[in-house]
Amino acid sequence: SMSSMPTGCECIGKAAIQDALGEDNVKKFGEDYGSFCAAFEDGKCTNSNPMGMGQHACGTAEHCATMWPTYDFNTNQAWCCDSWCYVNRTTCTDAKAEEYGITVAKSWTE
Repeated sequence: SMSSMPTGCECIGKAAIQDALGEDNVKKFGEDYGSFCAAFEDGKCTNSNPMGMGQHACGTAEHCATMWPTYDFNTNQAWCCDSWCYVNRTTCTDAKAEEYGITVAKSWTE
């Protein structure tokens, strides 16, 4: 993990995420979902404050299989344990992502 977020590819934070997800998805995925770097699908939920590295609150769907029921979980879905966050795709360009060695995928919210 990095000690600081790469310039231009910072996590965009809770307010922007909640606007993008909408109220129903915030309830489902939790108010922290994608707002900072964590493995949000790992089911390791905490509601304690302040949260430590990688800890996150959950919504009504806590595990990968309940969050993403259309995936086949009889096969390996290793991405469910990956740490990630939402970034600004305008400032987090392909060149920036390559410079920092990070992968930027298109969001399902688009």
